[in-house]
Amino acid sequence: MQLELFPLANKVALVTNGFGPVGEEICRRLAGAGANVWLHGQVEEGCELSDTMAAEWTALGVHLSPVRGTAADRQTIAQLVATILEQCGKIDLLVNNCQAGQRRSFHQLTPADWLTTMQLNLDRPFLFCQQVLPAMLGAGGGTIVHVSSTAALTGQISPDFAASQSAVQSLTKGLWHEFHGKGIQVIGLAPEAKEAGAEQSGQLAKAIGEMVLLLGTGYGVYLNGEILTVHGGIPNG
Repeated sequence: MQLELFPLANKVALVTNGFGPVGEEICRRLAGAGANVWLHGQVEEGCELSDTMAAEWTALGVHLSPVRGTAADRQTIAQLVATILEQCGKIDLLVNNCQAGQRRSFHQLTPADWLTTMQLNLDRPFLFCQQVLPAMLGAGGGTIVHVSSTAALTGQISPDFAASQSAVQSLTKGLWHEFHGKGIQVIGLAPEAKEAGAEQSGQLAKAIGEMVLLLGTGYGVYLNGEILTVHGGIPNG
């Protein structure tokens, strides 16, 4: 049923910051609908992907691209995009998951913390867009989805995280303004930034994955340029 409603066969998708509940849910949804999915994500120094995890992703047809060190290295990103284009010939969908951050107060925030958050949540999606957009334009179209947070408006989580979310939402609007008449869809998803238990967090991750699946099929053409709030059916309060 899913393949019939959301056909993504022969579509190529690249998901960034994919190692985590949201990124993994997005990959599962896209791969389940038949897309050729490439997952890019940062792995901490000294850590390795388990054989079980690698086997699970391989079974789903997801290509893994784990990186160490900075996840916003221009050369590494360019090499990954070049590899995908060489093997697949195109990239139809780019999903930038821009939710790296941790709770801390302004007084706890260091300059290094600020720069790292901006690097992960703003520099990384910018560099991926810069590398992928020429291929999308050459192919006559494509879809870019930025997953940010309502912290852009509420200031929750931490000052650096909230500022990065505002910036990536502005990047989304800027790209839409420049490329909307050239076959490019640029849409933002903003999950609610609030404390949630494991069950609610899983529910929200699934909602984001399903929204990305919908947008990746082209059904979201009339949502181009929008920033959509996602709460996963979890009421406020």
